Amino acid sequence: MWNPYRSDIWISVTVPEGVAMPFALLGLVCAIRAARSLHPWAWDTAGILCVLVALGCKNTFAAVVPAQVLLRVASDGQSLREGWRRHGGRACLLALTLLLPVAHYILFALNWHPGQYRARGPSWGQLHRMLSAVNGAIGIDFTAPGLVLAMLALLVNGLLTAGSPSERRVFSIVGAARRGFRPLWDQYRTACLAGLALLVFGIGIYLPMEGVTGRYSMPAVWGADLWIAALLSTLAGVTAVSWKRAAYTLLTCGLVALALANLGRQDKSGARAAMLWQALEFVERQAPPGASLGWIEGPNLSVAEGIHFSWHLRARGRREVTLRLLDAQGRLRFNREVSGADQPLTFLLTGSAQPPPARGWQLPHEFTACYWARTRCYRCYLWSRETEGSGARTERGPEDVAARMMIGLRLS
Repeated sequence: MWNPYRSDIWISVTVPEGVAMPFALLGLVCAIRAARSLHPWAWDTAGILCVLVALGCKNTFAAVVPAQVLLRVASDGQSLREGWRRHGGRACLLALTLLLPVAHYILFALNWHPGQYRARGPSWGQLHRMLSAVNGAIGIDFTAPGLVLAMLALLVNGLLTAGSPSERRVFSIVGAARRGFRPLWDQYRTACLAGLALLVFGIGIYLPMEGVTGRYSMPAVWGADLWIAALLSTLAGVTAVSWKRAAYTLLTCGLVALALANLGRQDKSGARAAMLWQALEFVERQAPPGASLGWIEGPNLSVAEGIHFSWHLRARGRREVTLRLLDAQGRLRFNREVSGADQPLTFLLTGSAQPPPARGWQLPHEFTACYWARTRCYRCYLWSRETEGSGARTERGPEDVAARMMIGLRLS
């Protein structure tokens, strides 16, 4: 969870993956326990309930069900054929939880409206984005040297365990690889197969989408985690001690680098949140009754932040303050999450530090939140404008100024 991609589930604007994750993992554990228990019905019931809770948080966790069925069949050490013969019926009962997300998808497709997600079919571009997200969630930039060295250690161990000098020659590298990696498959076959199911279905369930974020790597990245865990567990038993120590050292350094990168991201996310909170609290205190805000989408302001801005205003007692989502050209974006009042805009939130083309805008205040030892900063600008025909500028009270203010937000 120190990976910057995965920490998205608890420092992002939404956390359904963070809520669902413990229940989904418990559902997998229950499948393993059920296959080994003398009273499997209790574990099966617990596993079904855990997966239902996870699906109630986010439907994409349906991707864990195939791995759950596989673990229910094969986790007692027997072959897949024998496991299916003994546990196939109960394993099929676990798959019944898929009826809920399937029904939900059908209802969603029949009642879709603008402003909601829309499945457009799998694409190669989305596959590339999902694979990149999984690589980021593994922290491949930091852990690749250690993982590569771990695989080389298994290969060297295969060379050292060769039966004769001829088997240690370069052309016998394939045989050495088979001997080195054979314990991984023999001891952790079920984990590897479950990992493959999580990876394939975890990526596949997001292929109809058009975008990706770090938290979308779950539960697919858990499959890669199982492979890495099997690799490191096998590494512990190799006789090439120097190679083993070097691999563990590089992996430790990679994890330390991941932790530092995550702390940097937390600092950056905290600064952005602090800036938005300052703007929100100012609007909450100073906005006149019935004010209307326009939120212009751009590279520095997301639609999600605008929706959450509106939600916070409602929850903090300013329900009459409405918000409209606008695109970069100022055109209205339909979204059922915000009210979108018809009255003229009182406020305007934009990602540009430049004032709008219209004349008469004034800059009464600026909010700043810095991060990375104050080397970078987020800034929030609150603009105010004189009313038409007001003539020379006169002194006004804070409520009069707030009634004509314009908020500009930008990332700097």
